[in-house]
Amino acid sequence: MKLALQSVSIAATIIFLIFTAKLYLLAPDKHSTVVPTVSLTATSECNLLESRCLFSAGHRQVFLTLSGDVRTMKAFTLKAEMVGFNSEIKQVSARFLMQSMNMGANTFRLLKAEKIANSHFWQATILLPVCVSKRTDWIMQFQLIADDKMYQALVPLQIK
Repeated sequence: MKLALQSVSIAATIIFLIFTAKLYLLAPDKHSTVVPTVSLTATSECNLLESRCLFSAGHRQVFLTLSGDVRTMKAFTLKAEMVGFNSEIKQVSARFLMQSMNMGANTFRLLKAEKIANSHFWQATILLPVCVSKRTDWIMQFQLIADDKMYQALVPLQIK
């Protein structure tokens, strides 16, 4: 009888914790605000695996570069140079995904390297997993937050 009461008590505690977690996770963040998204578009054909690429939105420009041996299971570097942003750049990140394939959480935060005149330099070390289906068609979702907006570029990549 004592064991049955303990089991019921444990089950009730687990249900309470699950319910509380759902309420917490689904509740809106009172401190968050909706940030408008602005698309960064490539100014010409871009193959980031071969050369530096330029993306722009109005007078704002983002130059992206990959360096090192760019392949899965090997660390490589993503560098970003931002020009023409009036206010401080708050956050820069790159998320790597595949369409119709769950590749896990592959989001990397770029860190501020330096600021020279009107240019902001950020970079991150990237390490991507191997796709068990042997797919190589990655999409990099590059995002930066500045001027109270989120600037975003989608960059297709063939990373083996």
